[in-house]
Amino acid sequence: RTVQLADGTLVELSAQTAIAVDYNGQERHVRLLKGQAFFAVKHDAARPFEVIARDARIADIGTAFDVRLGSDAGSVAVAEGIVDLRYPPHGVSQRLKAGQWTRFSWTGDTDSGREPVGRVAAWRQGQLVVHDRPGAEVVDQLRPYFGGAIILASDAFATRRVTGVYNLRDPAKALEALASARSGVTVRRITPW
Repeated sequence: RTVQLADGTLVELSAQTAIAVDYNGQERHVRLLKGQAFFAVKHDAARPFEVIARDARIADIGTAFDVRLGSDAGSVAVAEGIVDLRYPPHGVSQRLKAGQWTRFSWTGDTDSGREPVGRVAAWRQGQLVVHDRPGAEVVDQLRPYFGGAIILASDAFATRRVTGVYNLRDPAKALEALASARSGVTVRRITPW
């Protein structure tokens, strides 16, 4: 769903995503409560725009960017322009430019890299693109798109690293593709729900 905020900023909300908007005369704050959102910010130098994801603060410097709030970590990826990321509890302070991303765990670990700008927020085109991520994280990213419960019963699979492109429009097939890439891993449907 796409929402236009009062200042003209566009926010695309992913599945099972919630935000809270707090604008006043001098500042614009959006709190990402759950899920993932893409922000195309209407720049206003007199009123800074900031996204808050738990204790992380992502400040816009005229840009479009993606923010994900997961159970173990958050992430920011920049499609255009620049953002400043601050995560004070763990001393993280970074300036990210177009094509750069950072993942920050709630325990303080960070991971950064680059990706083609066209792959930032690929979920907007119905794709989940992952590179060398733990299986449990990939399953967590599929959960909002699946109509039932997903139980990961293999600790060994949870820590295995995964690379691939998965179809978010058919999460059941995405789970099957994820499992088929690893020997000994199967998907079992217990009920039709």
